[in-house]
Amino acid sequence: MSDSLHANLLKESDILKTNQNEGPLVAESKKNQPLKEIQKALTFTKVQNSFFIPASFSRWIFGKSRTFFVGFLFKNLIISITSNKIKARCLDSGTKEFSSRIYGYQMICASLDTNKYYIATGSSDSVVRIWNYYAKEIIATLNGHKDRIKLICFSLDGLYLASSSNSEIIIWDVEAQTNLWKYNNEVDALCWSPDSKFLVTSSKHGLIDFLNVNEKKSDLCFKGHENNAFTVAFSLDGKFLVSGSRDKSVLIWDVLEKKIEHRITEISFSVNVICISPDNTILAIGLSNYTISLWDFKEKAFMCSLNGHSKLILCLNFNEDMSLLASCCEWSIRFWRIKSKRSGQRIYENFRKKVTCMCISQNGEYLSLGCYENTVNLWNLKTQQETILEGHKNRVNTVCFSPDNKLLASGSYDQSFIIWDIVEKKELWRNYTKFNINSLAFSPDGKILASASNQIAFWNMADKTNLWLYDMSYHKIYCISFSPDGRLFASASDDKTIKIFDVQKKKEKNNFIGHIDSLAYVCFSPDSMFLASGDMDGGLKLWSIAEKKNIWSFRTVNRIISMNFSIDGKFLVTGNANGDIRMWNLLLKKEEVFNALKNNDLEGILFTPDGKSLITGNDWIIMMWNFKDYTEELKIPSKRNNYKRITFSEDNYTVYAHYEPFLIVGYNYKDGAETVVDDANTPFFIPIEDGGIVFDPLSCYSSGLHNKLEYHCSFYNFQNQDYEKIKDPNITISNLKFTIAHFLAFLGHKDYLQNYTQNSKLCLCADAFGHSPLYYSIKQQHREVTDLLVNYLSEIAQLEDFGVLKYTTLKSIEKDLTEIIKSSSSQLDSFFAHALLFQNKVIDFGCPLEDLPMMFTSNFTFSIESEFLLEKGPEIPLVFKHSAFCIPTVTGSQASLELLSAITSCENKDIYRTEFIQCIIKKKWDEIHNWVYFYTFILWANLVFLCLFLVSKSLGFFIIVMIVNVVLLSWEVLQAIMSGQSYFADVVNFIDIIRFLTTAIFGILVLFDIEEASFTWIMLAFNLIRGISGFTAFDSTRYYIKLLTVSIYEMKDFLYIFIYTTIALGLLNMIAGNKNELSYESLWDSSFNLVVGNSDMFFNTSYIQNITFLLAVTINMIIMLNMIISILGDVFDEFQLGSEIFNYSEMIQVILEIEQILSIKNRQNEFKYIQTCMNAYEQVGSDWKGKVMDIRDFMEDKFMKKTLKPALDENAKSVKICIDRVNQKFVDNFKAVDGKFVAMEKRVDEKIMNLEGKLLGKIEENAKALEENTKVLEENAKALEEKFTAEFRGVEGKMNEIKDKIDLILNLISKSN
Repeated sequence: MSDSLHANLLKESDILKTNQNEGPLVAESKKNQPLKEIQKALTFTKVQNSFFIPASFSRWIFGKSRTFFVGFLFKNLIISITSNKIKARCLDSGTKEFSSRIYGYQMICASLDTNKYYIATGSSDSVVRIWNYYAKEIIATLNGHKDRIKLICFSLDGLYLASSSNSEIIIWDVEAQTNLWKYNNEVDALCWSPDSKFLVTSSKHGLIDFLNVNEKKSDLCFKGHENNAFTVAFSLDGKFLVSGSRDKSVLIWDVLEKKIEHRITEISFSVNVICISPDNTILAIGLSNYTISLWDFKEKAFMCSLNGHSKLILCLNFNEDMSLLASCCEWSIRFWRIKSKRSGQRIYENFRKKVTCMCISQNGEYLSLGCYENTVNLWNLKTQQETILEGHKNRVNTVCFSPDNKLLASGSYDQSFIIWDIVEKKELWRNYTKFNINSLAFSPDGKILASASNQIAFWNMADKTNLWLYDMSYHKIYCISFSPDGRLFASASDDKTIKIFDVQKKKEKNNFIGHIDSLAYVCFSPDSMFLASGDMDGGLKLWSIAEKKNIWSFRTVNRIISMNFSIDGKFLVTGNANGDIRMWNLLLKKEEVFNALKNNDLEGILFTPDGKSLITGNDWIIMMWNFKDYTEELKIPSKRNNYKRITFSEDNYTVYAHYEPFLIVGYNYKDGAETVVDDANTPFFIPIEDGGIVFDPLSCYSSGLHNKLEYHCSFYNFQNQDYEKIKDPNITISNLKFTIAHFLAFLGHKDYLQNYTQNSKLCLCADAFGHSPLYYSIKQQHREVTDLLVNYLSEIAQLEDFGVLKYTTLKSIEKDLTEIIKSSSSQLDSFFAHALLFQNKVIDFGCPLEDLPMMFTSNFTFSIESEFLLEKGPEIPLVFKHSAFCIPTVTGSQASLELLSAITSCENKDIYRTEFIQCIIKKKWDEIHNWVYFYTFILWANLVFLCLFLVSKSLGFFIIVMIVNVVLLSWEVLQAIMSGQSYFADVVNFIDIIRFLTTAIFGILVLFDIEEASFTWIMLAFNLIRGISGFTAFDSTRYYIKLLTVSIYEMKDFLYIFIYTTIALGLLNMIAGNKNELSYESLWDSSFNLVVGNSDMFFNTSYIQNITFLLAVTINMIIMLNMIISILGDVFDEFQLGSEIFNYSEMIQVILEIEQILSIKNRQNEFKYIQTCMNAYEQVGSDWKGKVMDIRDFMEDKFMKKTLKPALDENAKSVKICIDRVNQKFVDNFKAVDGKFVAMEKRVDEKIMNLEGKLLGKIEENAKALEENTKVLEENAKALEEKFTAEFRGVEGKMNEIKDKIDLILNLISKSN
C-alpha cells in the first residue's frame, strides 16, 4: 500500500515540476518553501493518527477466537493461546510451527517455561496441564483444585508452578508433578521472585503477600493500594516489585528496604497488566483504555503510549533480546518493535570463497571483495554481475577504490599490491614490497596511493614512483586513512599509537596515545574534524584533530574489526569480531543502537555513499541493511479502503486523505475537525518547488539511525504536545531532517528549548534546506526564542572541548548567518565575540610567514600550523583561531552582498566591536581597497582639475573635468542599478546626484560663456563636500571624518538656537542705533562678528546700546561659545566609546558600495572558513584611547573584577552556606519524622497480620498523630524558609545598594568629563 502511495506522490511531483512556470515568483516561492514544508510536517504529525497506524513499529495478527495469552518461548517463537487452541508461530518467517485444538474444556490462563520449553495451562475443568513444545503433547496433568483455575505462573528456574482458583493457591513441584503446598486465599495476581524463594500474590484491598515456599508461610505483606491490585511483576534483579491497581496507580516497591520506592499516579485509567523488560529499563503498563503506557524504569519517567488495540489488553511480554513487546486483547495480537531489530537483504553469497575485506565505490555501483582464495571479486550492485580478478598469489587482505571509480587497488599477503582497471577488468600495474600489505588508501584527489605493512609508502599514481617512505620495521601497521580534505593521513599500528602525518610537508605531525592494546582501525569523519579509532581489546576513542586530544572513549567486548561514520558525521557504526554491530550517537556521546544488525564472523562494515544503507560482510555472506524502513505496509482503517494518496490544503493546515473511488477526508491541524469533501471541488494541491525538496509523509515513520523506541516515544510525545517528556530534541522527523528543536523554534516554545539548553542536550542541526532552528524562530518573529538560541550559540562557542555537538551546532548556522545578523538579537555581540575558536589551548611557537596578525580564508575548518609558518627563522609564541562555519568570500557575489547588507542593517551595533565581524570587514577591505583608492583618486582628480580650470579657464582642463565626471556618473549609475531603491536611502548618494547636476549645469554655462559666481560657488561647494569622503579610504583620517560628521550632527539643535540669538541680537542692535533698514549687515554681521572678536558694527551711542552689547557678549560670546565647547567635548567622549563602531561601519559602507558595483560581473557564490594567526601575548589596543575609555577599562577590568566581583562572590558563598544549613536542618527533621513513620508502619503491619480488625482504631490515631507531626514539620519548614528569605533579601538589598553606588560613580565621572 505504501509503495503505491509513494509512487503516486512521486508521479504528482514530476507533473508539477514539468508544469511549473519560471519567473520572479519562483525565487520568492523557494525562499518560503522551508516554512511551507515545516508547516506540512507539523500538520501531518498532529493528525496522522486519524488515518494511519505505522506498521513499521507495530505488526498485528487478527484472530477468530478470544486470545488471552501471548509470549515468547525462545527467540522469535510466539506462543498464543485462546480458549480452545494453542499456536506456535515463527514471527520472522510467519510460518506456523505448532497448533493444537482443545475439546471438552476451555483454557483460561497460561504460563511459559523458557528453560525446558514447557507450556502450562489452567482450564475451566480445574486441571493444570503441562505441554512439552518439542514433543507437542501433554506431559503432566495436575489435579487438586476444586474450582476453575484463574491464574498460573512458572518460577524463573522452572522448578515450581503456582496455580490459583477462587479460594486457594497450589504450588507444584514440576519435576515430581506433586503438590508442595496449598495456601487458602483468593488472589488477583501471581508472580515469582527471580530466586524462586517467594511467590508474590495480590488480594482484595490491594494487599500484597510474600509467600515463603521453603517455610510455607507468609513472610511479608505490603499495603499501598486503595483498591484491588490486578497485576504484580518482579524486576529480573529481584530488587524491585511493581504492582498495578484499579485505583489508577502503579507502585514500585523496594523489596530489600520494604518500602515504596516510587508511586506512579500520572495514570487516568485502571491498570490491567504490567511487564518489566529483561534488562530492567522499560516498564510496560496495559490500561483499561486499551493503550500500553511505556515508562523508563530507571528514571521513573513516562516515555510514550502505544495505541492500536480495540479491546481490553490481557497480556504483555518482552522477548529475550528486548527487540519486541507482545500484547494481546480479545481478538488480536500486536508485536511492537521496541529496539531497532532490522532485517537485512542478502546481496552476495559465495560459500566457496571466504571474504577477508570489502570496499564500495564512491558512486555506489561496485562492491569489491577480497578473498582468502587469492582473488578479488568485483560485484556490480546494479546488474548483480560478478567479475573475478585473479593475480595475487596469497590471500587478499585489503581493497580500495579510487575516487573517480575507475581504478581498484588490492593488497595481499604475497607482499604486493595490484592496480586494476575496473572498466577493462584487467591489471594495470603491480608493485612488490618487503612485507605483507595490510591496508591501502587513495588520497581524495586520486593522485596518491598509500600502502601499509611494516612501513608506509606513498606512491605517485601518474608515474608509478615512490614519493615518500615511513619505516616502522618493528611494528605492524594495520590500518591507514586519508582525511577527506586530503591534508592529513592517519595510521594505526601495534605500538598502540595513532600517527598523524602532514601530507603536503611529508612528515609526521602528531601522535595520539591512549589505547591499551594494538590499534585495529582508524577513520576520519566526513568533515575531517574528528578521527575514530578502535583497538584489539575493544577500545573505542574519538579524537579532535584541531585540539589534538581524545574527547570521548568507550569499551566494547571484543576486537574492533571495522568502523564507519554516517554521511552527516553524527553517528559512528562499529563492528566487533564477535559480530556485534553498534551505532553510536556522537552528539550525545551514547550508544544509540546495539545489535540492531547482526552478522556473525564480521569482516567489514561500511555505509553506502548515499548514507541510506549499511553493508556488512562475514566470511561468505554480504548483507545490506536499509534504514529507510517506512516503505513497509501501513494499516489503513477498514472503514475506508483503497487508500490512494495524501495532499495538503493551500495554507498547509489541512491534510487530505484520498480514497477510491471519490472519497476525500480532510483533517484540520488547528481544531482537529474531520471533513468529507467532494472530489470534483477539492481545495488541495501539492506545491512542489524547483529542486524537489518536499515533505514526504511516509518518512515520518522512519527512525533512521536513531533507536526505534526512543524515536517512537519522541514522535508520540511531540504529536500529543507533551514536549516536556521528549528526552532528545535532536531526533529528526521526516525526510527533510526537521528535528524536534526545529518544530519548537517554529512554534515559539521558549520554555522547552530553555530546558534543553540548560542541560546542554540541544544540538542545533541543519535540515534538508540547510537551515537551523534559529531560521524558523526568526522567520516566525519569535524574538525571545531567537535571543535564547543565539545566547546558546555563544555558550556552545565557549565550551572548552571542540566536540561533535559544538561543531555541528556552530556549523548549522552557516546558511542562516545573514538572517541571524538581520534579526539584531541582543545576544549577537556575545556570540560573535566567541565565534572565532581557539584551535589549540596550548601556545605554539614558530616563525610566521607575514606580519601578524595574519588572516586567510580556507576550504578547511582548521589550519595546519605549517601553512602559516616558515621552516626556519626566529620563533615567537603564536595562537591560531578559526571559524566553525563558512562565510561568503567572493567579492561582488550575491551571498557576499547579502552578508554585508545584513551587517549594515543590524541594529545591534556592538557587533562591530567583535573580532569575528572585524575580521570579515578587514578581509573584505583588503580585497577591494585598490578600488577604494581608485575612486578616491578620481574624486580628488576632479577637484584638482576643476580648480585648475577655474583659475586658468583652460579648455583642456574643462574636457578632463567632464571626462572625470562621466566616469563618476557611470560609477553612480551602476551603483543605483545594482542596489535598487536602497541607493536613494543614503544621504551621500543625494549629495553625489546634486554634485553631478550642478557640475553638469556649470559645464553648460561654460559652453555658452555664461558666468554665475554664486552658482559656481554652490557647484564647487558640493564637489568639495563630496571630496571629503575620500579621506575615509585611509585608516589614519577615517576617524576624524566620522568625528566631524558626528559633531555637526550633534550640534544641529544648538545651531538653531545660535542662529536665533544672533539674529535677535542683530535686531536689538539695529533698534538701539535707530537704524530702520533690514539688511544682512544689521541682522547677522553685527552680532556674529562679535563672536569672532569684531565689535565695530555694534553701536555705542546710548545706554540701551551698551546693554545690547553686554547681552551680545554674554550670550553669544561667553555662554554660546562655552556651550559649543562643552557639547563638542561630550561628543568626543561619546565618539571615543563608539570609535570602533564608527570606524568599521564606515569601512563596511564603502565595501558594500564597491561590491555592488562589482556584482555586475555576476560572480558565483563561494563559502570558506576564516583562519587567523596572531601573537599569543600581543596587547591589542594598548594605545591611549582617551580618558573615558581609560575609566571604563578601569571600572571593568580592575574595579568590577578585582574589587566588586570578589565581594559579591563572598556574599554568594555566605548565602549558599545559609541555604545549605537550612536545607540540612530541614532534611534532618524530615528524616527523623520519616524514621518514626517507618518504625510505626512496621509495627502496624505486624499487628495487622494478627489483629487486623481490632487495631484499625489505633492505626487511625497513629495516622492522626503522624499528620499532626507532619503539620508541625511543615510549620517549622515554613518558618525556616521565611527566615532564609529574609536573610537572602537582605543580602540582595546590599548587592543592589552596591550596584546603585557604582551607577552613581559612573554618572559622576561622566558628568565631570
